Amino acid sequence: MKIRTQNMMAMVPLFAGLAVLIGALMYYVQYRELVWGLEEESTSLAVAMAEYIEPDRLEDLLDGNTDARTRFAEEAGKVLGWGRARTLAVLGADGEVAQVVQSDKQEGMEAEPVWAVSAGIESRLKEGVYTATPMLTGPYGEHTMQGFAPLFSENGEWVATLAVEISANHVAAHLAGVLREGQWVVVLSVGLGLALAIGLSGIITKRIHALNHAAEKLEQGHALTQPPAGRVQEINDLGNTFNTMGSVLNEVVAKTRRSVVEAEQFRTDEDLAHAFAETFMPDIAVQTDVWRGEAGLLSAQPGAHGFGVWPFADGATHLAVAFELDQDGGLAAAVNASAAASLLRDRLAREDNPVRVLENWCVAHRVTRLSAVLPDTENPRGEQRFTWDASARKLRKESQPQSAGAYVLLHTLTPESAQRVEAYLSAFSRSSIEGLLNELRAVLDQDKPGALIVLMRTDDATSAIVTS
Repeated sequence: MKIRTQNMMAMVPLFAGLAVLIGALMYYVQYRELVWGLEEESTSLAVAMAEYIEPDRLEDLLDGNTDARTRFAEEAGKVLGWGRARTLAVLGADGEVAQVVQSDKQEGMEAEPVWAVSAGIESRLKEGVYTATPMLTGPYGEHTMQGFAPLFSENGEWVATLAVEISANHVAAHLAGVLREGQWVVVLSVGLGLALAIGLSGIITKRIHALNHAAEKLEQGHALTQPPAGRVQEINDLGNTFNTMGSVLNEVVAKTRRSVVEAEQFRTDEDLAHAFAETFMPDIAVQTDVWRGEAGLLSAQPGAHGFGVWPFADGATHLAVAFELDQDGGLAAAVNASAAASLLRDRLAREDNPVRVLENWCVAHRVTRLSAVLPDTENPRGEQRFTWDASARKLRKESQPQSAGAYVLLHTLTPESAQRVEAYLSAFSRSSIEGLLNELRAVLDQDKPGALIVLMRTDDATSAIVTS
């Protein structure tokens, strides 16, 4: 297939399609503008006429009063002399015609109008909104538009409608002219497409013929013959440039994707769990009337471990607890542990029986291990110690030596880690407990323990160890 034919087959349908689209848009826009103008004209006449009918005249007009009807006919006759208005009428609330006035130029030439008061138009009239119908076609092919305005009685009740009908016969003639203009647009666009197709194909074929002639010379041995520089060579150079740019961009995208993948390998669930634990379960310093100490997470894989030191409902007594949930580590476990700790803190603040609250809470949250301590109300120098029996689903109270000022160790550590902590506390006694948590983290650096609370009684600073 020749290049000229290909260009014509490509460009002529394109210009023809654009011409048809432009013609359709012109037709639609002109039609919509005409309809909008008719709607505005009909409703504006209806509203203007309705303003002249006072509520006290309206009752006489609906009752058939001769003076009221004569006055309305005079006023309507003046309005009908303007523009395309052909009929004005007063319609009752039931849609019946109370009075109708037609222009002299229309009487006897066309059928009496049938007022198209639909349910939707009636509802808008009751709301006091003027409205218009779509363009209507009469029995003799005439086109009209009807506009309506509500009429209200003295008490504000809708009792009648002022209706106006205007002629819309000019719409068809105007749209026919638009169609003729659209046909000319199509013809001119197709002609322009043909001219452009012929011109461009001539330029391209001329360059291709020159290249063919140069190739024939080279085939005959004229080695110094080179193709003439022109648009074809420029297009080839441009294509090569885009190919080079595409290769460079592909390489950059590949490197960026590889970098993102490598970076994402370090954003594991464990990293997210660490970040969550540091944000929502940070270390706390304990300072009450009975204890002072520190509490925090020592786990290299934070997750199902939690801790807290919270007051009861009286505000003076505190419960210290370290727990572990029946759940694997990771972000989900860290979130559940934080939520469980928050719930226990709120329940303790509202109820007076901490043991019952703690036991119900352990069952509800599937606690596997728990170590809790609270001061003994009968012996200020002692404490009550509790652990959770997961198999029996109940708290067990332990008897502990009442050692004043002793370290109180609550944890969810492994037995090996707990022994290392006890050994460290025995070997390195101290009078102040501040900073002890960081030292124990260093001791357990290679382990994978959980939560740890280290307390010391405020009335003595001995280093005797009481473990859970």
